[in-house]
Amino acid sequence: MAHSRWIRLVCLAQVLALAPLAGAASYQDVDHSFSFEFYATDVFPWIDGSRSGAVKDTRGEMAKALQSMITGTRSRLEVALYGTKKQGWFIESLRKLANRRESVPVEVVVDQRVGDVGDWNPDNFDYSDTVELAKTLGDEAVRPDVDASGAVNVNSIMHNKFVVADRKKVWLGSANVSHTDMGSDYNVNVALLLKNPEIARVYSDEFRQMFHDRRFSTEKMARDDQRPFRFKDGTIAEVYFSPQDDTMNRAILEFIRRSSKTLDIAMFFLTDMKAATALKDAVKRGVKVRLIYDALAGAHAASKHSWLRDQGVDVRVENWGGKMHMKAAISDGADVLLGSVNWSSAGALKNDENTLVVRRNQKLAEQMSAYYEKLWATLEDDSGDGDSDRSARRVPRNPRAEGKESINACRDGIDNDHDGLVDSEDDGCS
Repeated sequence: MAHSRWIRLVCLAQVLALAPLAGAASYQDVDHSFSFEFYATDVFPWIDGSRSGAVKDTRGEMAKALQSMITGTRSRLEVALYGTKKQGWFIESLRKLANRRESVPVEVVVDQRVGDVGDWNPDNFDYSDTVELAKTLGDEAVRPDVDASGAVNVNSIMHNKFVVADRKKVWLGSANVSHTDMGSDYNVNVALLLKNPEIARVYSDEFRQMFHDRRFSTEKMARDDQRPFRFKDGTIAEVYFSPQDDTMNRAILEFIRRSSKTLDIAMFFLTDMKAATALKDAVKRGVKVRLIYDALAGAHAASKHSWLRDQGVDVRVENWGGKMHMKAAISDGADVLLGSVNWSSAGALKNDENTLVVRRNQKLAEQMSAYYEKLWATLEDDSGDGDSDRSARRVPRNPRAEGKESINACRDGIDNDHDGLVDSEDDGCS
């Protein structure tokens, strides 16, 4: 008995001795404060009706901020995009940068849906203007996602939306370089411009793995050092890439489990049952969980939003015409998660994606929350009892993406529900 007790004491002493070392090694300390600029699409003129009609090929404030970053690049620009559509300013900005007298290298990875590598046929890309990047910059500067054999990867998508300038700044978020996302402010999106070289280098390394090593999807390698960054102001930043970093378990589920009071989510697609179950568990432990959800996703058979309603999550499905395209969450007024990942198995296990978790940064959380509250206020839930007087314009619990109940959806010139029918051609608009 004494011998057994002695062994336990020795083991305990070893654990205590190692604990300070483990704690010290858990962060990469940064000797400056976390520096960021927050951007969000101004969808509210579309929602209140002061802006209406067909979505034009314009350039919103988010696009202008990204253009300014591109223009200011000095040594190298690395671009990972799903594609580009009806945003001529973007292609022109890259052309000017590449043709500057100082000769700034511009490299791009994009998603190609079908076809052969090097076949720059617009029909091979979901965003047809992506082919203009190759025509403008040259084939050697624009590379599509490939599988292990070197053929176009049709089993996953290169879904990132990030840009790295000089390995010092990185732009990231949910917005595609398209007329519906950045151009017209029609779809709901957020983006961050980070002026933190430590994080920029991590994104740059991920880009180079895709562009130079031709590694995409499950062929990519995880980083050797995945410790979170701890900045001088106390901010903790964690970077995850899909699929190699186990984003669902290590980032999304962990973020949900950390929440203790409030959890606000804005999501395009939520189909992963593990994420849904974690949200149910959060409600059980007393967390106030709210979800703003996209109408197109709400019609998908695998969507978990109705189930989440039954578990006590306050779910509001948008009726804005444009999409709820964010993939973001805010926890307890201090922590934020954002990036390109929908909460789906494809987003976590197959697609090329990125997720940033920022903890203990009240300023960023406040900016995100202010935007979220404005969006939430436009969605008064119609409970179906006929007695609600909360708003003169109530929103159905499950509005159609293209229907008369969705603001401007029947005159925006867009196939919002992806059925091949636009506006008056769609039964929902007749």
